[in-house]
Amino acid sequence: MPSTSPSSANAAPALAPSVTSPIPDPSAERRRRRLHFLHVLERLKDVIESGEREYVVHREIILKIHSLLDEDGVIAPAFRPLIARQKFPYGGTGADVGTLIFHDQMRIDLHWLLVHGCTARSFEAKEALSEIKRHGIDAPGAKVFLSRPRKMGARVADLGLNHARRWECIWLSSQNARMLRTELLKRRDANIRRLKDEVRTTSVSGKKASLSRVSIEKICNVALAWDIGLLRDPKLTATEHARLYHLVTGDDEVTRHSIRHQREQVRQYIPSCGSMPAVRGRPIR
Repeated sequence: MPSTSPSSANAAPALAPSVTSPIPDPSAERRRRRLHFLHVLERLKDVIESGEREYVVHREIILKIHSLLDEDGVIAPAFRPLIARQKFPYGGTGADVGTLIFHDQMRIDLHWLLVHGCTARSFEAKEALSEIKRHGIDAPGAKVFLSRPRKMGARVADLGLNHARRWECIWLSSQNARMLRTELLKRRDANIRRLKDEVRTTSVSGKKASLSRVSIEKICNVALAWDIGLLRDPKLTATEHARLYHLVTGDDEVTRHSIRHQREQVRQYIPSCGSMPAVRGRPIR
């Protein structure tokens, strides 16, 4: 005989899931979280570089966000909002803010490399990765590798990084790659400003209508990823182009199919794409 106790009689019935409720999309949620993290990093970059806030106050949250983005595995450290350590005192002793930012950005590189399976060659580099694996991105044991006076090329060799991995890192890269990346990012930003100005000021109605239908930031980032890819392979495939776009922007919605259409838009609006910029009066290859 079924129970008629007050507790069972008054219990709320179990609710069956509504067939009309949308099923949450985990990839969409990750994308929203990723964009939120990038926005927070951009905001912190602005207030710290302006002197409104101190780096050390926000250091823990900055490293935590980069750690989560590393584990997300989509946007590479070199293409995230980064505090310019050159704007702060830098003595190389570790006691000044500029050096602390420099070491922390190398920590971010090391954590990214660890997540992506880097095993390193030298004892010190192996120890640094092992410490970060055991204790997290702010592992004290990684300080030996970070603070030892050593040229960046030697650090890269210690880690055994290939050309592709160097392009993903903030500092653990060649000087040529860092300089060229800086110039390509400046050109991307200049293209964004130029195209937005054309939308605002052009008197040619057809051109204005055409540009207004384009996602300007997207095609400028497609051009950036294309330039980076062409440095590695003049016959860059659409699949690899889409992967590089993900690493540059964190937007993993672009596919090898859609990138082909966006390449046509790049050819139309960004004719400089594919030509390497000059640095200090000479082209870098």
